[in-house]
Amino acid sequence: MKKMIAFIPVICLLLLASCQALKHITFYQEFHESGTIPQQTLTSATDSITTPDIPTNVAAQLKANNTSPDLVQSVEMQTLTLTITAPAGQTFAALQDVQLFILTDSLPAVEIASKHNIISTSNVLNMDVDATELKPYLLGNSFKLRYIITSRAAVTQSLTLDMYMKVRFQANLLAAL
Repeated sequence: MKKMIAFIPVICLLLLASCQALKHITFYQEFHESGTIPQQTLTSATDSITTPDIPTNVAAQLKANNTSPDLVQSVEMQTLTLTITAPAGQTFAALQDVQLFILTDSLPAVEIASKHNIISTSNVLNMDVDATELKPYLLGNSFKLRYIITSRAAVTQSLTLDMYMKVRFQANLLAAL
């Protein structure tokens, strides 16, 4: 009996540790969106481009991870990459700055990523991601992106961009208990 009593604290610690491990869940969602930078005949021009609604499809991710919107504690951008997909051979060399904002019909635009003083001979641009809380924007049905682009040289052809965004969701599963 004394041996059994000695194991009770050990068992309690193991149970507590396993509960803490199960307490938080982290999962990721990826978004791909295409857009166009229009041709500019002027140098040092600034354009503001807003995408149409982008569906979040987050309900399926929440369900797959056995959680719900009310248990999500934070949503944070991990990676944002822009790639010029057309015309072939184009690079970001003509651009000076790119700022990217997220917004919805009911929430104001907030900056989520940027790249300033771009010096690139590549068709891929890894953006500097801001530590913005995205929960109110990504738990809804859709969001929009607004690009503010400043060029350093004339953009002689319209550029087609692919935007890749990876977002981390963190939920507290024990909050439901």
